[in-house]
Amino acid sequence: MTVENTARIKRQNERKISVIIGNPPYNAKQENFNQNNANQYYQEIDKRIKDTYIKYGKAQNQIVIYDMYTRFIRWATNRLSQNGIICFITNNSFIDAKAFDGFRKCISQEFSDIYVIDLGGNVRANPKLSGTVHNVFAIQTGVAIFILVKKNQDNQERCKVFYTRRPELETSEKKLEFLAKTKLNQLDFLHIIPDQNNNWINQTDNDFDSLLPLIDKEVKNGKAETAVFKLFSRGVVTQRDEWVYDLSLENLTEKIKYLISIYQNTLKDPDFQDKFTIKWDADLSQYLKRKISKSFSGQQIVKSLYRPYLKQYLYLDKHFNGRTYQWLTIYNDNDLENQYITFKSFGSNRPFNCLATNCVAELHVTGANQCLPLYTYNKKGDRI
Repeated sequence: MTVENTARIKRQNERKISVIIGNPPYNAKQENFNQNNANQYYQEIDKRIKDTYIKYGKAQNQIVIYDMYTRFIRWATNRLSQNGIICFITNNSFIDAKAFDGFRKCISQEFSDIYVIDLGGNVRANPKLSGTVHNVFAIQTGVAIFILVKKNQDNQERCKVFYTRRPELETSEKKLEFLAKTKLNQLDFLHIIPDQNNNWINQTDNDFDSLLPLIDKEVKNGKAETAVFKLFSRGVVTQRDEWVYDLSLENLTEKIKYLISIYQNTLKDPDFQDKFTIKWDADLSQYLKRKISKSFSGQQIVKSLYRPYLKQYLYLDKHFNGRTYQWLTIYNDNDLENQYITFKSFGSNRPFNCLATNCVAELHVTGANQCLPLYTYNKKGDRI
């Protein structure tokens, strides 16, 4: 922080900014911890996201709201003066993703007009598309241009949302040609009135909202009572499948004993030479810093439904499995009569499907799944 740079930052912070334009990066989370590419934590921005986009959302899994592009939107919204415009080209998941319901509600309250130009190109949602042929950036993720207009605080009119979409199979070349030749006032926008669930598109006309929900995170948190299932869980995410799963009980036992021995030796000596022969992640490194000691227990090896037609042995352990969610409460190895319905969650692009199993379920059995137990257990292990 040189004197010149500090002075520049001070001048910029004192300026009134009325227009913010950009193409921020989009990366909700790294798929593999070995990529060593986790998003940086921005304390103030992430707190604002939690107090706004997360607070007003109803989705079960909201980690994607900390995507880098939503951080840029949150920062830009905070930084914009009383009257101003934000224009970004980003991931288009904010348009209809269930997890972004709170985001859509907040920006509708914070801005006067919202214009969305959906360029499509989401290869994961439509396998008929090709990133190099149909996506303007030749990537797998769908893309959208959006313009957020903020008028002065005296404006009490309801936010207007305008939406237009390019044809699904239009090539990227045609999309870019269209954008180069077309002015904003020439676009054929659809004026959208969000429904009570803050949906912009894919709105339905039915009585679902009057029915008893199957699951509800408010019920799970003890803040409400109206749901069929009080407790539910996502499938297990180990972050080191190759270490904690195996078809062979003997192979898994050997691997886990080795994993624990390396962990324990590193606990004694942080510079242990064989430290990186096992797979580390941020969580396991934190357990090491907290001096958590581990030992092998054969009782923690359980049967798991890894894929719809594949069972494997799993070493179920909250320290060596990245996320066990509620499984340590809904699974009891002394009660093998328990059963679970596992079904595709909202965040998955698979067609709806569900399975019943009597095993611990991995996250991708049915697609970013939710698991509903027949029984739960108290701290004594008694069936409820």
